[in-house]
Formats: sequence, structure tokens, C-alpha cells
Amino acid sequence: MRLDVCLGLVPGRRRTPWWESESCAERDQIVRGIAAKYCAGMRTTHAARWIVGQAFIYETGEYRFHRKLTPPPAAIEGTVRDLFRLLKAHGRTRGASRKASSPSYATILRALKKIMKSLFLRNIVHDKKA
Repeated sequence: MRLDVCLGLVPGRRRTPWWESESCAERDQIVRGIAAKYCAGMRTTHAARWIVGQAFIYETGEYRFHRKLTPPPAAIEGTVRDLFRLLKAHGRTRGASRKASSPSYATILRALKKIMKSLFLRNIVHDKKA
């Protein structure tokens, strides 16, 4: 038997490895922040599609020149600054390939559905108390 298996360091199938869970949580938080800021009136699926599209546009355009920077350039602001943070956070996860660093539609949708699920459960608990 291997030592890493005995210590529980090997993630199960379809589980996030322990060394990536912080990066994934940061990426999901950034996705939810972008959705709250720019996609407030949209359905979850439309918001995910919009974020994927904007991330792809930024990644294939300006991000090629920003990729090597650690903090975002001072000249960028708004959506582009948020997309910079998203691409940097996603680049630290296993889901990022060498060619593309923007998260997939499924990844963004999963992050958005997590917040919707927690809001739904929070409302149920609040209703039960009242």
C-alpha cells in the first residue's frame, strides 16, 4: 500500500485535490462576484454564458500581454480587472489547460449554482424560524 493513500492525501474520483481546494474556492468567489456585479438580472445559465464569453474575449485579446503580470495593470478597471483576477485564479487550478486559461461553462455554472443553492437553503432556514 502507498503512503499517500494511507494518509488520505489522494483525492477520490471527481474530487478536488486538497492542494487545489483554496484556488478553486477563490475562483468560485470571483465568479460569483462578477455575476453579482454585472449579471444581476440574468438567469444563472445566461450569466454563466456571458461570463464565459467575456473571459474568452479578454483571454484572446489583452490577456496575452497581461498573462505574465502578478497584480493587474493599473490601467485596467471594471470588468477587465475582474476577468484578470478570474483568469489568474483559474490558472492555478487543475482545470486550466496550457492552451486556454479561462474556465469552462460548466465550471462557471457550478460556481453560480453553489451560491443559488446556499441562498435557497438560507431562506428555508429563515422561513422556519419565522
